[in-house]
Amino acid sequence: MYTMLKHGLVALALLGCGFAGNGGDPQPSFGPADSTNATIYIYRSFSNDARFVKAKVLVDGSEVATLANDRYFYLTIPAGHHIIVCNPKKSTVGVDVKPGTAYFVQIMMDSKTFTLNPAEAFLVQEDRGISEMSKMKAAIRFDLKADFAHTPSKY
Repeated sequence: MYTMLKHGLVALALLGCGFAGNGGDPQPSFGPADSTNATIYIYRSFSNDARFVKAKVLVDGSEVATLANDRYFYLTIPAGHHIIVCNPKKSTVGVDVKPGTAYFVQIMMDSKTFTLNPAEAFLVQEDRGISEMSKMKAAIRFDLKADFAHTPSKY
């Protein structure tokens, strides 16, 4: 009995090794959603200090999401210049996007600086964005406020 239990636990542990990083979800693919719009991935890096505070994300003046710690979502958006603001009037990223291209915006929050600048948003290279987001979970649909903001269908 003990041997069967031991082998069962070893097998279970080995099965679990294939599910790392994003909570056992299949590895998402990050890239342009279609060829007629640009895709902007917005993700929030883990912060132990600000883990209970959601970052409000606005695009071109409209709220599109509230983003929890260690989560991401993406926008399908027409080509042109767009302004992304995190926690209104605190951190702004302007980006000129082209159709069929993916862009990555990282949000970092630090509770130690809430009174000065609660969040910082900046454009990052594709390889960095993909590497960091592949370890995260997608945002919950409830937190998305615009019809052009998306999360994988599972969420």
